[in-house]
Amino acid sequence: MNAWETTTEDIEHVLDAHNLNIDAEEIFDKLDHYDIEDSALWGDEMDEQSVYALQEIEHQLIQLGYLPEGTETKFNL
Repeated sequence: MNAWETTTEDIEHVLDAHNLNIDAEEIFDKLDHYDIEDSALWGDEMDEQSVYALQEIEHQLIQLGYLPEGTETKFNL
């Protein structure tokens, strides 16, 4: 069992924040869930963990070309 589990709702949250009309299910398997989990676990509280995970999803969407390079995070602590 993982300490953090990324859901399609997490991905949808990021996509919605950036006004991207893409199916989260389509992207789910393209993401590195271990990196998302590692990022989430930098936070001590659940709210912090969520923000770190969402930031990592954003980062990966940039790497995959769904968001442009230099995109600013929509999720801040």
